[in-house]
Amino acid sequence: MELLTWVSSAEALHAAVAAGADAVRVGHRDYSLTGLGQEELKKAAVWCRVRGVRLSVAMDLPLPGKSFRAALDAALDLARAGVSSFCVGDPGFLRALRLLLPELPLEASERLGISDAAGLKLIEALGARKLLLPPQLSREEILHVTSHTRLGTEAVVCGRVCPALGPCRLSAFAGEGPGCSRECREKYLCLGRSAEVRPALKSILLPGAPSDWEALGLGTLSLRCESQRPECAALAADIFRRALSEGKVPSARDLQLLTKNFFPEGESDALYRGKAAEALLPAQVEWHWPNLARSGLLGSLRSEYAGEEFQRVKVTFTAEVKRGNFSRVVATDPEGRSAGATGPIPQKAGSGKREVTPAFLRSQLLNTLGTPFLCTEVRTDVEPGLSLSGADVGQMRREALGRLMEKRSELPEVRVGELPPLLKAEKRREAPDVTFSVRKAAQLSEALAALKPKVLYIPLEELLREGQAVTPFWENGTTAVCAVLPRRYPAGEARELFLCLKKLKELHVSEVMAESWNTLLPAGMLGFRLRCGLGLQVWNDWSLRVLRELGAASAILSPELRLSEISEISKCIDTELFAYGRLPLLASEAPLSAPGNREDTLRDRRGRQYPVGEENGRSILYSPDKLFLGDRLRDLEDLGLWCLHLSFTTENAGECVSVAERYLGMGNYLPNFRIKGLYYENETHSRFRFPAKKGASGNAGQL
Repeated sequence: MELLTWVSSAEALHAAVAAGADAVRVGHRDYSLTGLGQEELKKAAVWCRVRGVRLSVAMDLPLPGKSFRAALDAALDLARAGVSSFCVGDPGFLRALRLLLPELPLEASERLGISDAAGLKLIEALGARKLLLPPQLSREEILHVTSHTRLGTEAVVCGRVCPALGPCRLSAFAGEGPGCSRECREKYLCLGRSAEVRPALKSILLPGAPSDWEALGLGTLSLRCESQRPECAALAADIFRRALSEGKVPSARDLQLLTKNFFPEGESDALYRGKAAEALLPAQVEWHWPNLARSGLLGSLRSEYAGEEFQRVKVTFTAEVKRGNFSRVVATDPEGRSAGATGPIPQKAGSGKREVTPAFLRSQLLNTLGTPFLCTEVRTDVEPGLSLSGADVGQMRREALGRLMEKRSELPEVRVGELPPLLKAEKRREAPDVTFSVRKAAQLSEALAALKPKVLYIPLEELLREGQAVTPFWENGTTAVCAVLPRRYPAGEARELFLCLKKLKELHVSEVMAESWNTLLPAGMLGFRLRCGLGLQVWNDWSLRVLRELGAASAILSPELRLSEISEISKCIDTELFAYGRLPLLASEAPLSAPGNREDTLRDRRGRQYPVGEENGRSILYSPDKLFLGDRLRDLEDLGLWCLHLSFTTENAGECVSVAERYLGMGNYLPNFRIKGLYYENETHSRFRFPAKKGASGNAGQL
């Protein structure tokens, strides 16, 4: 079983490798939240390859048009430098990278939210060879996934994890701009229970035995230390490496040392046990970082990994000592690379000169401390009666290993494929139409149906429960009714989902919207017309190409794109722009509302109120302000869009009609709390400025 450590600096990478990690994953600074630059990654690739360590580079942020080509060029450059694999979070980028580098292993990031067999088949078809399991999965769900795939699987056993299932927009739209400002770790007041909460999760810590992890069918154990000091990466790798090698549960003392000093906010295995409510980060207690420098822990950890080498590359030595010839030592690694060194001609033994023996050569050649090599076998060819000093043997050993390191650092040959041309589509000249989405059937009315939207999106459970509410939309002769599928469903609910889809057929509903990659294939297999929601994070031409090949008819573009970027996208399928409504910022497995409440509200430290909705037992946190573009409709006419998507969440039936009329040029509705989002360059997306938090990434926005 492989032990992988996430790191975000060169020092942390060296610390994890010195402590025994088999693989490290580090983000690309331009295409991940944290990590190293291009040249630093190329140096790290060579350093790791010499030591037999797999280097995975995370390029898991969604990529808009101009960044997409630059990311492909960067990945090709890194592949030629010897990077072992890439961790990808954009399905379009995953597909393009597979075509460009057909032999390089690719890993599907947990940001894709793959959690069932249907999603597994999809990412396997796109070219992934390993799946990073979302940390929100329980033990039963992990077993279901690993038993239904040939892909390698990786699960987090230690470290901080994001509470979001799929995309998280909390920092982008309610925090301090692009990047992750850890807005979820701030205190929120839950109005339904008059208590402070945090929509963040405790750190994950699975203290099971290696046999338990193997029983789950996992190929890689992941330690999330990318936001921590290098000493954390060293300590975590050392603890779990010893647990794997000894086949024992990590000791309570080791785990306490790790959590007390590096995860003081608390840790839990509640998600693994299926008790998501217990995994929420407590808000009642303030924690303080301990003074590690005075305790001496940092210094002792640093002294252990600084300058140390973990011996993981097995080598075989062959030594020849023959009369009248130069002595010779050859080192061979497991891949068959060989490097040798010659020494002096051996002298005749006697007159105080010690005779060289096979045992003497073995004792000298086995001493590979301070190098990444571990001698497992020594073969000797020694003529009797000859003498050779230990210093000469040691010098030959060092020279042979040095030359072997040079050979292992040679750049590998990389087969490069060709990318097919993008699917071009003729740009739409007519103004976009509108589509409506509602959360509740009570928001529907005959007046709303009379406005004749292209599509009405309604949650699957609402459509099955209140099917008669959509009758006026059937009768207007224009609107297609589309059922919105759940974002995620556990393995045990897959059969229930199929039964619900069959009931839709009986109601003559022929269109469904997928909010995750898990539901695309089941809906397509049953012959539904596929439409794609915000959960699929469509950022670029290649993502649209993937969706077209999967049979999708339309997709909502990511609201984090600029209008200039949207205009440049080649729209090979119909595209929608999120033009009105509260954006879903975060979907959490843990309940954010008060017990027994389906609807609730969280209030942050600035007084903004975030509506919390429920979807199949999971909480959805919505933006405090409504995105409103009704006064800038002319800006949207030349973008080549099919429709403007109007999302109704907390509005009543009358408000829904007023909003729709404004977008159709028939009214003057204007919401009190509104934002323009991120669509416009050089415009803040919120209403007033607030100071940036210390250490936060990104710029301070306006509320």
